[in-house]
Amino acid sequence: MTKNTIFIICSGKGRDCLSSVFLSSYDLPENIINFDDFDSLRDFLFKHEAGLLFRVNTPYILFVDSGLGRDDCLSLLSDIKDDSRLKRMPVVVFGNCDEGGFVKSCYSCGGSVYIEKPSDEKGLVEVVRKLKDFLESTNIPVMSLR
Repeated sequence: MTKNTIFIICSGKGRDCLSSVFLSSYDLPENIINFDDFDSLRDFLFKHEAGLLFRVNTPYILFVDSGLGRDDCLSLLSDIKDDSRLKRMPVVVFGNCDEGGFVKSCYSCGGSVYIEKPSDEKGLVEVVRKLKDFLESTNIPVMSLR
């Protein structure tokens, strides 16, 4: 992971926590893009006329809170997987449980990793810090976005 990695975060309550962990590590607020709902995230990912454009040759990683809607989450994962520009982007899904095989569905729809979201903010901060440490030792693919 490099200093120019862009973190896209789509989450309800956990967003500020996720953002603060990455901000404290990188102090690059312009590298964090927050969305409160799947519709806004979809506009960013798939509708370039929406005003926000991807930076070419820049690594992106997406964090999605499945608590915003499991069906929407799975649909989004499938659409990313089917998009030639986005399919290499790592997608981390945070969720609360595995009702009805949801975790398996996340992986089959293109999710890179599923992380069970802790119930308290302190636990979430610790999980995100560990994830950040892991990502720092990993090369996030640079996507060819045009």
